[in-house]
Amino acid sequence: MAFSASAETETPPTSTTTIPPKPSPTITQRTQPSELLACATTLNAAFVDDPMLRYTLTRNISQPSKSTSLITDPSVTSLLFTIITTAGMTAHGTISSVTHAAVPSETDEASPSLSLSSMYPTVGIFMPPGRDPSHPLNFLYQLPRIARLLFRLGPAVSWRLVVSLPLRFTAMKARAFTPQQLKQLDFYYVFFLGTRPEAQGQGLGSAWLRACQAEAARAGKPIWLESSTEKSRDLYLRLGWRVVDEEVFGKGLFDAKGGSVEGGNGEGTKMWGMVWWPEGMDPREATNRGAGKNDDPQEE
Repeated sequence: MAFSASAETETPPTSTTTIPPKPSPTITQRTQPSELLACATTLNAAFVDDPMLRYTLTRNISQPSKSTSLITDPSVTSLLFTIITTAGMTAHGTISSVTHAAVPSETDEASPSLSLSSMYPTVGIFMPPGRDPSHPLNFLYQLPRIARLLFRLGPAVSWRLVVSLPLRFTAMKARAFTPQQLKQLDFYYVFFLGTRPEAQGQGLGSAWLRACQAEAARAGKPIWLESSTEKSRDLYLRLGWRVVDEEVFGKGLFDAKGGSVEGGNGEGTKMWGMVWWPEGMDPREATNRGAGKNDDPQEE
């Protein structure tokens, strides 16, 4: 399961005052336990209003008048993102923070004057080909933590999180890749990307995504991701991703923001499956070129 809540729309300044350019974003790989906990905290803050997460964590889904979403319970979401971040690391993913500030030393980073907001405004988890962060083996040594989470979620939400959603996400990927590519996970994967609300619009997520694209281009591999908001979807479109599938979850019972509604008229919560290909490698482009070659010649 993965979806991105990063929003990087940038508004040009209207003032005529000369504004010094911001330093280029700094991307720092995080591997220490304390760093991973900080990354999980940032993702938790980034997804606090995420429509898909709100839908996923909703209890009594078939009874809107009684339904509640555990997205409002920080003890649940904090535990969830700690598990997610640890699974990404266990599966050999690259977990990074992105900031405009210079990277401090370990001594400076421990200073109470440095907040998580300034040190970890954006966090991304990037999976290399062949690595599946949702594979059961990646969760073995987190079993006590996972047991606590599933107990808090209850059977219905746990089933949705662990079984039904991953199956639908796999079906989305099947619309972008061949069965062989899907079996071998022959693509990179943006497992999670999140920017704290107060840090959005600064280009941090975009900088991280471009670094991911550069790595994938060197390897000649595509990048897959799922987007859970229109704003993040539009960001990915601007950076060269294309939508290959649009899924609607909870139609009739949920609105676009992941909130439950009565009357059976909810439009549902959307998720977009998106893929980016290195230049010249998109099979759709090759198909289009081939179709062009086979067109009947026009008589003059």
